[in-house]
Amino acid sequence: MSGAAVLELRDVHKAFRSPDGSRSIPVLNGVSLAIGPGETVAVVGPSGSGKSTLLALMGGLDVSDRGSVLLDGADLAAMGDRERAQARSRRIGFVFQSHRLLPQCSAWENVLVPTIPVRRAGAAAEGGEPPSARARRLLERVGLADRLGHRPAELSGGECLRVAVARALVNRPRLLLADEPTGSLDERSARELAELLVEVNREEGTSLVVVTHSVALASLMGRRLELHSGVLAG
Repeated sequence: MSGAAVLELRDVHKAFRSPDGSRSIPVLNGVSLAIGPGETVAVVGPSGSGKSTLLALMGGLDVSDRGSVLLDGADLAAMGDRERAQARSRRIGFVFQSHRLLPQCSAWENVLVPTIPVRRAGAAAEGGEPPSARARRLLERVGLADRLGHRPAELSGGECLRVAVARALVNRPRLLLADEPTGSLDERSARELAELLVEVNREEGTSLVVVTHSVALASLMGRRLELHSGVLAG
């Protein structure tokens, strides 16, 4: 890892209440981690080990009970809801197992969705490239040049996830977080998507963290970490 950390976790703890509210259930126990610019990291572990919770904290979708999650040196937990949402929009991209595309929108329109709050906040397009042009170029890059006007129902599962990758990258995030991105795909589509994530990471220079059960996907990352009983090792 070279350069200042894009993301740093310092002694992070997280617990949830039991369904009846009678007890606290620890999920993460003192997790510390630093991820550098352009680094690729896989987090593996059994179901229920806290992987998705960890990813939610990394992305500012939730806040820790104790410890700090720093994005480019700024503590996400210390931000208000609006400031944290702005940090997510501008600096973090998400890819989920379920692509979460808007069914009424075309592939091109779906990729443009994350640019709306950024443009409303008055932020200029980075690199001088208009969002519409970048969305089109990213869809071409992920192999969907002939699918720009297609809606999700007209695309395969693998194609929908390729749209989701383009959508996650459209605001030029510093950090890309992927939660079981290949989990719903057949073997061939999963391999293609895994290779695509690595390729766009190299091209865009975005730090990449994947939570996965896939040995094949984890093997493509530069670093592999294991989460067991709320403790991260690797």
